[in-house]
Amino acid sequence: MVTTGVGKFYSNGIDLDWLMQQGPDVQRQFLDKFGETKMRILTFPLPTVAAINGHCFAGGALLAVCHDYRMMRSKQGWFCMPEIFLELRFDPAMVALLKRRLPDGDVQRDMLLFGKRLPGEECARRGVVDAVCEQEELLDQAVRMASECVGKRGFSRTMMKAMKEDVYKEVIEIYEEEANSRRDLVKDRRPPAKL
Repeated sequence: MVTTGVGKFYSNGIDLDWLMQQGPDVQRQFLDKFGETKMRILTFPLPTVAAINGHCFAGGALLAVCHDYRMMRSKQGWFCMPEIFLELRFDPAMVALLKRRLPDGDVQRDMLLFGKRLPGEECARRGVVDAVCEQEELLDQAVRMASECVGKRGFSRTMMKAMKEDVYKEVIEIYEEEANSRRDLVKDRRPPAKL
């Protein structure tokens, strides 16, 4: 499965202006569906490739991170987790996902703590994406990457899903705990810091 965006955006994430105007029930329903979508991609029973054709920010970056592989346009477009600038804390499920799927150390520091915008070439050099290529080749290269994973013999989709559920068990458990908590997922991401 290959996902991509349109024009110069892969995804700028959630429309926070719209979400904040909704009542708590709609906010919860939306965030539950967003979480389900992330877990569906993370455990999808086929190889998944995010063909990042342009800017990939916040919730869009979370979706991209859920894919098995990420391929990014080499020129134009940033990969960024700007939550520090939005004054939004990562919830525990996001932290588990990002720590599991992004390289350790300075990459997590730069992206998660400081919201650094990384262009495609830097993303590839630092291991955030698996490859970069020109825009004109992006979709074909992403499809080729997914096809090479399957190979000529293929594999059981049931087994692929089970393997992904085993590999990402801790992330899934934290997500399920959050989903069942019934706490305010919007308000709890904006608690005052203790200085």
